[in-house]
Amino acid sequence: MSFFKSAGPGQTTKIPCSMWLNGGLPLPDTDGDGLTDLAERAAGTSPILADTDGDGTSDRLELAEGTSPLDGIALPNGLVGAAEIPNSSTLTVAAEDDVLYAGGTGVALTTFDLTQPRQPVRLGTLALTGQNLSQALAVRNGRVALGGPNGLALVDARVPATPGLVAQLPLGNVVAVAWLDHDVVALAGSTLHVVEGATGQQRLVLPLPEAGNDVQVVGDFVYVLMTKQLIIYRRADFLLLDQGRIGVTGGAAPLETGRKLFVGGGRAYVGTFIGFSVVDVTNPANPTLLGSPPSTQAAIHDLAANDAGLLVPAVSFSGQSTLAVGAYDISNPTDVTRFLTSWQTPGFCRSLTLHRGLAYVADTASGVQVLNYLAPDLAGVAPTLNFTANFPLAPARAAFDTPLRLLVDARDDVQVREVTAFVDGAPISTDGSFPFQLDFTAPAKNSGRTSFTLRLRATDTAGNTRWTDPLVVALADDITPPRLVATFPVAGARADNFGLTNVLVEFDQPLAPESITADMLSVVGAGPDKQFGTGDDVTRFGEVSQASDPARLEWTGTNSFPTGLYRVTLAAGLRGTNNTFRTEPVFWTFEAVSIRPRLVAVTPSGSSAVPIDGQDQIEARIDLATTAARAATAVFTLSETGPDRIRGNADDVTVPLAAVEFLASGLGFRLTPQTPLPAGRYRVALTGAAFGFSLVDFELRPVPNEWINLAGGRWDNGANWSFSAPVVNDFLRIRQLAAGLATTNTILPGVALARIECAADFVQALGNNFLGRLELKGEGWFDGLSRFLQPAGGNIELAGGGTIINRGTMQFHSEGNAANRVIELQNITLANRGLLEWEAGQLIFADPATLIFNEPGGIFDVGALATRTGDECCTVTGRIINAGLMRKIAGTNTAVLRSVTLENSGKILVSAGRLDLGDVEGPGEIEIQPGASIAFKRFVRLPVDARIVGGGDLSILGGTTNNPQVLVHRHELTGIAIAESNYTDVRRALNHPGIQFQSRHGWFRFFAPLSAHRLWTYRGSFQGIELNASTTTEILQLEHGILAGPAAVAVTQNLLWSDGTIDAGGEITLQGTGEIGNGFSGGQLNQRQLRFLPGSVVVGLVTNTSRSVGIGTSNHGKEGRIVNEGTLIKRGAGTLTFQVKLENRGGVMRFEEGRVAVERQPQGDGQLFLTSGEL
Repeated sequence: MSFFKSAGPGQTTKIPCSMWLNGGLPLPDTDGDGLTDLAERAAGTSPILADTDGDGTSDRLELAEGTSPLDGIALPNGLVGAAEIPNSSTLTVAAEDDVLYAGGTGVALTTFDLTQPRQPVRLGTLALTGQNLSQALAVRNGRVALGGPNGLALVDARVPATPGLVAQLPLGNVVAVAWLDHDVVALAGSTLHVVEGATGQQRLVLPLPEAGNDVQVVGDFVYVLMTKQLIIYRRADFLLLDQGRIGVTGGAAPLETGRKLFVGGGRAYVGTFIGFSVVDVTNPANPTLLGSPPSTQAAIHDLAANDAGLLVPAVSFSGQSTLAVGAYDISNPTDVTRFLTSWQTPGFCRSLTLHRGLAYVADTASGVQVLNYLAPDLAGVAPTLNFTANFPLAPARAAFDTPLRLLVDARDDVQVREVTAFVDGAPISTDGSFPFQLDFTAPAKNSGRTSFTLRLRATDTAGNTRWTDPLVVALADDITPPRLVATFPVAGARADNFGLTNVLVEFDQPLAPESITADMLSVVGAGPDKQFGTGDDVTRFGEVSQASDPARLEWTGTNSFPTGLYRVTLAAGLRGTNNTFRTEPVFWTFEAVSIRPRLVAVTPSGSSAVPIDGQDQIEARIDLATTAARAATAVFTLSETGPDRIRGNADDVTVPLAAVEFLASGLGFRLTPQTPLPAGRYRVALTGAAFGFSLVDFELRPVPNEWINLAGGRWDNGANWSFSAPVVNDFLRIRQLAAGLATTNTILPGVALARIECAADFVQALGNNFLGRLELKGEGWFDGLSRFLQPAGGNIELAGGGTIINRGTMQFHSEGNAANRVIELQNITLANRGLLEWEAGQLIFADPATLIFNEPGGIFDVGALATRTGDECCTVTGRIINAGLMRKIAGTNTAVLRSVTLENSGKILVSAGRLDLGDVEGPGEIEIQPGASIAFKRFVRLPVDARIVGGGDLSILGGTTNNPQVLVHRHELTGIAIAESNYTDVRRALNHPGIQFQSRHGWFRFFAPLSAHRLWTYRGSFQGIELNASTTTEILQLEHGILAGPAAVAVTQNLLWSDGTIDAGGEITLQGTGEIGNGFSGGQLNQRQLRFLPGSVVVGLVTNTSRSVGIGTSNHGKEGRIVNEGTLIKRGAGTLTFQVKLENRGGVMRFEEGRVAVERQPQGDGQLFLTSGEL
């Protein structure tokens, strides 16, 4: 195991040397909560209990969400996290594995890391400028489909940090998308499109009887919701066969493009303006209405159900301002009025997805909100678990290297968090969203395996698990008949009839030639009435052959197709080379039309970054599938703008093309320039007698757009740039060829650079009237002295979503008063491998994505300017990760990081002044040297054997009465002078005789055995120290407050009792010296025995002659007792009164001065000496 941070996209990551943990991977996970037993040991959680603290949330989920798996506190209902998406209105969301996908109007796609589900961390974005694809979003295996007024976009986000556009199809206004295995189903108007997800090749165009509203896919069934009815289709190859339909009333909610649909668990939920209806779809041929609104309910804008009878919709009650996330009890599907509650969001919630027990809400301008809608799972009930598969299960057998799909029926009393498939003991697929589907590929034939063992595990939100019995699946050669994968013309589509004489059918495997008969493919025209089965139908004559590809069939006619509607029938009996037959005929239609195709899109599109070696190919897409005969007449012209950089002017330059290739889909061409295209502005034009004139523009931005600083000095906004003035995504490389600093003072506002490289010194000197902002989308490398300086009156801002890497010395310094000395980090990662000095100024983390990562070997100086105090590191939910040395070594001032989450796996050193910290976690060491101090202002989460050493002072001030700080591990607190606290629970045994525990304005509560140097009740009448397990302390010092708890206490050196209450509990023994009484305003000893052991010497000291000090009991008459077995001495001129029982058991009581009053008859057989004074 080793700790490191990976480099950026496309960069090499150097992985440090690792410790060898266990050669027998995978590591055991005894309780099945997703944490290995080794991880449980590191976290201090139980390896045999999935939910150690019993709060209804599993250990793994609590650690992922940033809550404690040991505090017993359940996650509250309502909003628990958020993620911003600047300059965009978020309208759609989807989640898969540990990644969240969000679609919006300004940024087409944003990806987030859900490793910590309540704190999504932005990974990557895809901005499709000028394209509105914000109405629909679906994801499968890292591939994303986006839909909107600008059609359908297919995005490859398998590397979430770098999502890339694969294809964009002009299908019209796409209102809904879903994945059908590897294909995308897109709904636009009254047409359903099926396209291949990896390429965008059209497979099917299916006309619908009315306008479509929404689409969902479960297994092989496609559910299409239209304006009046729900139709269920079953997939046969890539064709869709009508299975059943049902009318559902209710119109669309305001703001929405149509009614909303969710399908799961054999039920379909239809959301409308008047509420929602429930349809039983367990029998697709006969869907049945179970429940519908008896009267107007809340309007439904989106909806999702879980496996336990809960529906979570986006609702509105009276206009946009009332948008909220709601909850309905749907355990009785006939009653759709059982509204439970609703939660407001900061923005306008428009859609949501449920994933692993949390709701992720598309909240328009407020980005994504994270909401907990579940009650704690406390019953300890494991889920139920069953599944079906796309391969036989009795007996179980599957084909080598084929895609396998499991539909999992997992149910729970609260909610199933996830289901996981294990192949031969290793996890291979996980789904965290209901309905659950697991996809994986069978082992390949060359693996040498003849079978595999399959098990499924369902885990609920508390970590309770249910496993299926092991199922041995035999492996064999492919046993499925040939399956259709494509047709030309595309099934259901319009096709260009220019030169169209043939029909092509492609299969997923080679065909046996002897099974191909003359009537295997037949074509019939519908005639003028466009109705099949009437008297004007016309049979088309042609020949059937295997063509040049053994996996294709071709029907070739004697002449071109006239315009009209045609039906193609594939007969049964076709055999594959695996000797399996197709047993049922299938048919599909297409329409032959006479329309000249037009150019509608090119890839690359818009403004795209040019590859380093130039753009070597362009894909041009047309709006109508055409034939090779028409394609041969196409004339393409590629041109680049001239010096005026305006397209269409006389100075444009024609770019010669080396090749024009017609694509097999019939929907486009691939253009190859003679030489790869450099950065520039281009235009593609399509002409020709058989095509309509059309053109599309695009631009290639340079990477890098390089600034070369030959003489040293200032950046002049473009004159020294190799291409043009800097714009978004540019690359700034400073080549320092002369001595001195490269000083920048005019970085353009709003320009987000892709990368900065600076091999020498870099200074951003900012004037009084300039908002110093550096926007970086990629990486910035700084190797020399880098200073970000701001005189009084302005801010320093670093933003853009990129990563700054410091390998030299980097300093932040902002002058002025507290309000104006600001250093603001916005959505930026600052990785330090050298020396990072935060000298002066308020260091503000402006959003949750901001991170300072002090890498191993890096040094982060906080509060480095010894003369400044009060500067603070403020944050919403940003983080500092310290894997190196983080230190405060200068001055007596206080450096404040109390509003930031600090993850420490390195070392924190404070040798001067004070360091205030916020949330702290991690296994790293904390050293507080004598004379210095650290204050934990918020919560501390330290793992087993965390070390806090050094002899300085430690304050734990983060707890509250209702939410105390919890110390749960064997923290090594060596040599700490003072540990003071506001509200802290200690739930593990502590054996650190060097530490002092000092209650401040709250209390310490110890629930496990304790050994300490000093226990000190310092302030407060109603706070102090509570001891619930055996305790040993060298010094017990009671100044104010309460010492409480049932535990016995052994004091081994000194008892100092000047005021306060010793409340009911176990016996307190002293073996040493003591002093009681001086300063008393009336001490209480309630229902507890205080015993002075043989050899101990205790002095009751009251020095003020006029003062009377009493050791009393509570007003409830519950007496305390002092037992003296050693020596008890009264000194001082004042009066010491014992209102408690006093027993001198073999000891000596010597009253040397002043007055002693004993209000209850003393007992015992010890000696009493009255030297002077009065008894």
